[in-house]
Amino acid sequence: ILPPYQGKGRSDWYRGTANAIYQNMAYMFSDRKIEPFAVRVPFSEEAVDAPIHMCVHDGHEFDMITKGTLKMVINDKVEILNEGDCIYLNSKWPHGMVAIGGEDCHFLAIVIPETEADK
Repeated sequence: ILPPYQGKGRSDWYRGTANAIYQNMAYMFSDRKIEPFAVRVPFSEEAVDAPIHMCVHDGHEFDMITKGTLKMVINDKVEILNEGDCIYLNSKWPHGMVAIGGEDCHFLAIVIPETEADK
């Protein structure tokens, strides 16, 4: 039995917080241990100058930039991530992001759910 295959364009994109658009890359896989997402943050001059929407959720998160530049705020600390950069964080820390540099930012986000041992 082959595992579910998730090809390009095979799941819907949906808008999340902070104007980011997400595509769940493993929605067909049951009992998964991670939540991988393709994420696009549209560039907006207004968003660059506005306060960044912060969020928190259970688990940990790994993000790798595949195109563009992302300004990410984690616990009030600012990180500028460029293509090829990655970051790993505890998702319970307040975090938010905005695309900068005049173009949309694309990245792979892998959310690792919290386990009983983490609680």
